[in-house]
Amino acid sequence: MDALGKMKEVILQEAQLKVDKIIEAAKRNAEEILREAQHEADSERERELAEAKKKANENARRISALADLEARKRLLSAKEGLIKEVFEEAKTRLLSFKQEEYIKYLEKMLFDAASDGGGEVIMSEKDRSSIGEKLINWVNSDLKKAGHNSRVQLGESPGDFIGGFILRSGEIETNCTFDAILAGEYEALLVDVAELLFG
Repeated sequence: MDALGKMKEVILQEAQLKVDKIIEAAKRNAEEILREAQHEADSERERELAEAKKKANENARRISALADLEARKRLLSAKEGLIKEVFEEAKTRLLSFKQEEYIKYLEKMLFDAASDGGGEVIMSEKDRSSIGEKLINWVNSDLKKAGHNSRVQLGESPGDFIGGFILRSGEIETNCTFDAILAGEYEALLVDVAELLFG
């Protein structure tokens, strides 16, 4: 091999070494870039997972709070339903008094209400036709015996209620219907009934 050939060979070898070094450096650089990119991707994924987990926990807490609220609302509704049933049953029982007991009960209430001036007695259609005249006669007799000048008379039109009566004296009405009595006692009895049912 002549000197020119050797020189070419040396130049080519040096060039090849430089190319190899450049390729090796580029590979190392590319690997470093890939490692950094992988590290960044892992970090981003960890951050996104942490964020997603935080949001999932927040959503779970919110859903749990809403479910708890809904459960409490349903329980309250069920309790109110039971209490209403108890009051409806009380109305039914008031109507199931034996007639003599019922008249005695109304007689006492009407006597107390009419002592100050008497008036017109409005009764339900059923009570008016079955016991109205009897009740009026008893109460007027009781008022006379007690020395009161007041008298009661049976109203011409029946009232729209289940039992009891309304005493109308001029502009003043005394509502002694079962509906009014139970409504008046509702708040006070509500606590007692709730205690019995759920206490």
